[in-house]
Amino acid sequence: MALLNIRLSDGSLLIQGKDVTGFTNEEEKLAGLDTHVPYLTETELRQRVITGQNPASGGPVADLLLQALAA
Repeated sequence: MALLNIRLSDGSLLIQGKDVTGFTNEEEKLAGLDTHVPYLTETELRQRVITGQNPASGGPVADLLLQALAA
């Protein structure tokens, strides 16, 4: 998640519009890492980008993207 807060010269996030991977909050907890990291990857990504974890989330992610573009 070293790239999480990097911004381009136009102010947009480097990860904006990119496919990225990371552990879910539940995976962090199951691995016992949630108490050893400064933040949870899933939580931070959700604050910055529209996310989905699997093919079944494609429709809801598309709906969220359309709402964000309309705003």
